[in-house]
Amino acid sequence: MNSIMRIFILTATIAFSSPLEAQSLQFFRGTWQNAQKRAEEENKILYVHAYRNRKGSNIELNDLYMQERISHYFNTNFITYELDMEAMNGKNFGVEYPAYSKLTLFFFSPEGELLRRLEGSQQATAFLNHAKEVYAGYYTLEHYEKRYLQGERDIDLVYKYMKALIDAGLPHEEVANEYLQRKDEISKSERDRFIFTAATTYESQYFDYILQNKKAIIQEVGVERFDEKVGMISLVEASKAMLAEDSALFEKVIQLAKNNLHNDIDLFENKARARYAYFVNDVDNYVKYAKLWSDSSKDNALDLDEIIYGLNAQFDNNREAMQLGAKLVRLRLKQSDPSGYSVGLYAKVLTLGNKKKQALELIEKLRFKKINHKLKVYLLDGVERYIDNLEPLQA
Repeated sequence: MNSIMRIFILTATIAFSSPLEAQSLQFFRGTWQNAQKRAEEENKILYVHAYRNRKGSNIELNDLYMQERISHYFNTNFITYELDMEAMNGKNFGVEYPAYSKLTLFFFSPEGELLRRLEGSQQATAFLNHAKEVYAGYYTLEHYEKRYLQGERDIDLVYKYMKALIDAGLPHEEVANEYLQRKDEISKSERDRFIFTAATTYESQYFDYILQNKKAIIQEVGVERFDEKVGMISLVEASKAMLAEDSALFEKVIQLAKNNLHNDIDLFENKARARYAYFVNDVDNYVKYAKLWSDSSKDNALDLDEIIYGLNAQFDNNREAMQLGAKLVRLRLKQSDPSGYSVGLYAKVLTLGNKKKQALELIEKLRFKKINHKLKVYLLDGVERYIDNLEPLQA
């Protein structure tokens, strides 16, 4: 659908809406069959607000529909339709989709398939999450691919198809190149944002572009997102260098990242070097860089857990490694209680790191903490029996 037609439809929708609805949901005016036709023509999900008491229905959801985050999301992504189940139009609808509650909410695909049904009043955040789940669940890679292969080349579709390919870890360069060839349809700003999204690998021409045009890219996406992208791609490439045992490539990647990152440069380097040391079973360097890494990640539970798991998996026979592990476990436990596998891991590392007393205290604490009711007694008993047979590592 061309842009002129989209503007015409939007203008017409607003023109035939009441003042209240123009500020909230822009309900389609017409029959149920025409609403279905509109959804199919625009390839949009059809949202149906079906009620049995108009006054009660408005009281239930009017405030919800007036929230900007909800009205904007629905008006942008859905065709919305209001249906009185006691009128003839609603009764005909109810033959196929019975609705006995005062308020029933339906989501239909553009092809007419029922995707989700909700009963009664809704809480705003939960309601919006339902809508987003329905939207994400329908507009999958297969959906975009089908439209693309059928010859659709709407600029928005091409972008979404490429993004879906990226999310699925599939090659996307051909689709990206087609998008970028349409220079007359996209601005310089849109082009830079698109290339930023398309840059996913170290060898990519798009990655070269965002590094060479760093200033312009940062103006579009911000320093934080730029650093996140460069750091992620660099860490992946550093991992490839590890697998290939290519130390020269590893050092090249580290240097490139350091030259282009703006924040947390030392954190990036220490994390990468710790992972490299883990891979080559270098306990001294792992402990060295893990210490530096953890000093910058004291509040990051995921980073702390990765270090602790690494120490346990690869270096549980090294006294210095286990002492570092015990220190990090105690730091980690200040953030949240462990569950499942982590209980045994933490208790083991504490014991080998000469903190057996704290390991036993952890087990006892979890026995009586109600929020950990999912931890079965046999699990805690098993962990206790296991560490009873462990002794701290000696120098």
